[in-house]
Amino acid sequence: MVFLYFTIFLLLLFSCEEINCPELESFYFKFSDGTLEPSFDLNTSSYSLFVPCSFTSVYIIFPVGYSIFIDDLLITNSNYLIEFNEYRKIKITVYSCSFSSNFFVEIIELVEECY
Repeated sequence: MVFLYFTIFLLLLFSCEEINCPELESFYFKFSDGTLEPSFDLNTSSYSLFVPCSFTSVYIIFPVGYSIFIDDLLITNSNYLIEFNEYRKIKITVYSCSFSSNFFVEIIELVEECY
């Protein structure tokens, strides 16, 4: 899997001369529902997303132009449905021509609201 990431990173790096790659400062992610804590900041790598009771999925939304992997799966559009059952931890890996970065999000359903 590391070889795959390295290969993609090299392909992006060498293709930068021909395409306009977005910079890290433009990257963000957000979710369709719930509260992300802390608020997104490029210098923060770990987050918690608290979602209301009875939710079993949320969309994660990204800007276009980046190569995004969620739990080692390449995401090909700017929004992606994430399913969970009370709790799930995801790893978000983002690549562009000049950088790569990892973010971790714990998705936590607020089950105490169900009672």
